[in-house]
Order: sequence, then structure tokens, then C-alpha cells
Amino acid sequence: MFKRDLKLFFKCLVSGSVLLIILTVICLGAAAVMSDADSSHKLITVAVVDNEDSVLSRILINAIMNTDYLSRLLIAEKTDETTAMRMLADKEAAAVFILPDGFLDDIYSGRESYGKVYLSSALSAQADIVRSAIHFGEKLLISGQNGVFAAANVLQENRITGDSYSTYMTRINTRILAEALAANDRYFAVETIDCGTATTTEGHYILCWTVFFLIMISLFFVPLFLTDRTHALLARLTALGVTDVQFMATKLFLMFAVRLIIILSLVPFGVVQATTPGQIICILLCAAFLTLICACLSMCVRDPISAVFVTATSGIFLSGGLIPPRLLPGIIVRLASFTPYGAAKALLAPTFRAPLDLSGIICALLYAAFAVLLISHNLKTVRIGGGVDD
Repeated sequence: MFKRDLKLFFKCLVSGSVLLIILTVICLGAAAVMSDADSSHKLITVAVVDNEDSVLSRILINAIMNTDYLSRLLIAEKTDETTAMRMLADKEAAAVFILPDGFLDDIYSGRESYGKVYLSSALSAQADIVRSAIHFGEKLLISGQNGVFAAANVLQENRITGDSYSTYMTRINTRILAEALAANDRYFAVETIDCGTATTTEGHYILCWTVFFLIMISLFFVPLFLTDRTHALLARLTALGVTDVQFMATKLFLMFAVRLIIILSLVPFGVVQATTPGQIICILLCAAFLTLICACLSMCVRDPISAVFVTATSGIFLSGGLIPPRLLPGIIVRLASFTPYGAAKALLAPTFRAPLDLSGIICALLYAAFAVLLISHNLKTVRIGGGVDD
């Protein structure tokens, strides 16, 4: 059986090699396009128009934008108002900040000063982040200014005016600006949390398309499982003492090896992590699980081609491999883990630094056991003459 299975395997491999290469290119291209389309880790660009353009205003803007929590979120490009508005219209900037001439003098004298902020409706998600940052800054500034105005009222009530009043306002506002610029180091403990257990956007899409590809390659190897599945051959093999396990062993091993090679080929590129025993076990289990499931679809379904296609395409849709998960209802994404596709994805997920999905792993065990029972029942039915004819 080994030589015959090997001959069938290479025949399927040669006949499907061109389509296999095309499918590989499509999967890799689709994963790259989708991950780029949904990329959410890029820095947000904002255009800053400084109409005052003084030495102090330039220092102030640079100091604010270089604080840790803003430099990791925003990129500020200083430009004129015309260019800034063009950047906003062309989706090159999520927001435009226009600082009026004399705004620093207004701060020092205690007068309320207003700039203008334009947010992009086309980049709504980025604009929301900018809006939240603005509101946070406003609350800090208002808190400080309220203290200044309260003290100024006390001075005025006590008829302290003229130079004494101006000196106080200048000193206290200078102190507020200095405290604001030092807030990053003095008042905020900025920590970077290791989120190594969560997959990136790119990792999510590559994981989805990898599982999709591992299922779809079954389309080229259906003859490996069906050619010898005849009543006459199985009856002769039974008479020779060849069991169902021996009949299936080589076929399953060859397909397991193909899937294992495909997964391991992603390791050198840093896509799949295989540095721990647990991750290696996950790779082996995923390859074995999909081999069993796809063998079952090839042997136990009237139209195996359609069955494989539906399993792969429905799974990648429900798992958020075609439409970004954030655009899908939560219940849809959750239901995906209970499909054969989702179970395979759950097994392979830890190699993409994603957390373990216990429900998906349990489903994988149940699906595997069910697939073994179906394959065994199918071979028994054919062997006794109730299945495929000669």
C-alpha cells in the first residue's frame, strides 16, 4: 500500500502543482492586502499651523509632541494653513491644529485664548483618538487655569493691580507651562506592557489565510483517498489481513507531512513561532487535525470538492479573515471557534502569539473523534458492498 499511495500522492501533487502555486500566491497576497487595510498600529499624522511662530512657541510645540505618550501616538507636521487643509482633505492628516498669533501672550496675561482644531471625518477612528487627546489636554489646562484665575480674583479683590498683578500672572503661568512640559516625567509613570500573548493585525490575517490554505490543498488530493476506496480492493485487503488503520496510515501520513512542511516553512520568516515545546505540539496537532478532517470530507461526503470549499470559505469569513473582525457581530466571530476551521485556527493560534481558545481546542478533539468514526464506518460500508462499486 505504501508504494501505491506514494504513486497516487505524487500524481496528485504534479497535476495540482500549478494551481497549488496560484492558491499560495492568492492566499499570501490576500493576507497582505487585508492586514494593510485594517492596520491600526500606524502613528496618526496631525498638521500644526503655528501663526505666532516665535522661538518659545516652537519650543513649546516640540516639547509637547515629543512627550512619550504623544510621540507614540501622533506625528506632528508643522506647515502653513493652506497645506494643512489640503492634507486633511487628502486624508494625509487626521487633524489640523491652528494656533493663533499671540496665544502665548494671552496665556501669560490670563486671557482665554482659542485656537482651531479640524478633525477628519474620513479618518473617523483616528480623529476620535485625537479628539480624546485634546479633551484630556483641555481638562489639564482648565484645571491649571482655574487655579490661576482664582488667585487673580483674590489679588483684584485686594486691589493689587499694575506691575504686581502682571508679575504674578507672568510668573504663575510660566510655572504652569513648565509643570505641563515636565508632566511626562514627573506625574505620569509610562509603562509598556508586554502583550506577547495577543496576535497582531497582520498575524490574525496570516493565521486565517494559513488555515484556509491548509484546508484548500485537500482539493488536489481527493483521488488519494478515493481511488482505492472500492469494494473489490478493500475486500481483497481484508482477506490479506490489512486493517483499516493500515489502509489509511500512509495516506494520512503523507498529507500530515505536507501540512507540517507548509506550517514550518513560515517559521524562518518569523510568522510562526516554534520556540517552545507547547508551540511545536500545537503545530503537530493542527496538521494532524486538518489531515483527519479533510480525509473525512474527501471520503465520507458525496461531493468532497464542494465540502472542502464550503468548510474553508465559511470558516475564513466567520473568523474575520475576509472582513475585519471589528466589523462583524461578536456572536459571529464567537461561532467561528465551533467550526472545523475555527478549531484548527485555535490549535495553531499559540504559534502566532495568540491566547489559547479552550472552546476551540475542545471542538477540535470532538471533531477529530467524529471524523475517525465516520472514516471507519465509511470503509466498513464500502468493504461489505454497500458503498462505492468497482
